[in-house]
Amino acid sequence: MATLLGANSTRENILSNLSTDMYHIIVFVGNIFYSKWSPKNSFFLTNDNQILTFNEINHILSQNNSKNQPLIFLNSQVYDIEGKKLRNTLRTFGDIVAQFDYNRITGIVSKNYPIFNDETKQIISNFFMNFFNNNSQGVSLLKARQQCIATKMEKLVEQQVKDSTSDTGIKHIDLRSSLAISSYLLFGKPWKKIGS
Repeated sequence: MATLLGANSTRENILSNLSTDMYHIIVFVGNIFYSKWSPKNSFFLTNDNQILTFNEINHILSQNNSKNQPLIFLNSQVYDIEGKKLRNTLRTFGDIVAQFDYNRITGIVSKNYPIFNDETKQIISNFFMNFFNNNSQGVSLLKARQQCIATKMEKLVEQQVKDSTSDTGIKHIDLRSSLAISSYLLFGKPWKKIGS
């Protein structure tokens, strides 16, 4: 495992680590700048103020000739190249990741909505626990969502029981939709597992 934080997260260090071909999971945390004119050249700004494009990331991963096929996990916010935060990034990510060869990677998990809360943390944690327990990436994400829904439902039931009295009759539990539950999207072949 290599963690590139702060001064170590330079363009050169990131490219060097990506080219070693020894990682099963590559996680990017940061801001993505989306180019609507050339989505494959959408980019991250590295810590040394350099641009690292998705085209470069794809090129490096495509050059690796080993059987190792990493999962790319993008826990990021998306901005346009003028710095305006994009809210719904479903199409944006589709444009960016369309260039990747899914025979060379396990898949790509991306965040659709710029939500960073306890539910999204739980989904990330549960996704990786499921994935490391030899579940496919699709099953891992599905189980992570189900676990998040179950936790939310349990909290709502506890609150309803606490708020109700025995003589008020039947209570209806409203499980409100949660953007956190649908905040992560999988691109690729859902049946692929780590190292496959």
